[in-house]
Amino acid sequence: MIVVEGPDGSGKTRLCRHLEEALNLDYRRYPKLSSTHGPDGPDIADWWDLEIAEDMPNRIYDRCFYVSEIIYQLATPGRDLIVPAPKMVQGIQRLAIFEPQFIFCRVPWDVAISNIGQRDRLLGVDDHALEKIHWAYDSFCAMWVNALEVPPVLEWNYTTDEPEAIVEQVKKYLTEWAQV
Repeated sequence: MIVVEGPDGSGKTRLCRHLEEALNLDYRRYPKLSSTHGPDGPDIADWWDLEIAEDMPNRIYDRCFYVSEIIYQLATPGRDLIVPAPKMVQGIQRLAIFEPQFIFCRVPWDVAISNIGQRDRLLGVDDHALEKIHWAYDSFCAMWVNALEVPPVLEWNYTTDEPEAIVEQVKKYLTEWAQV
């Protein structure tokens, strides 16, 4: 299981599509996720629980509810909780047990906000909230780096890093996963 995370405008989908093509991966994203409304109810947690249970190494995920939802909850104070805290904690614990290959897309704030431009945004998320989301992803990346030792959490900045370096690291993860 490969999970690509990062704030809006950081190149997640670009990287997912590149890895999908380079490594013949199955691109996955929760089907009811809207750019303007976010997740469509608690079904997203159930969908993720099934995906985690299958633990398929050849799948690449464009965001993970158990990482991104925490960040978006904090940045949008009026947003209702999608699942109760115990369910969120259980999902995070299950995710960590499977040791997915996390790749955090990290670009400078000015690059991310420039990429976002005038495209559709999540309702209630202005530039100030987007900057908080960006900051939170950097912080969460640091936490996951320290929480998961194997496989190591990868970081990618498309403005400075070549995608082929990530391809090689993901190949290594897939090879090691196949040997377990």
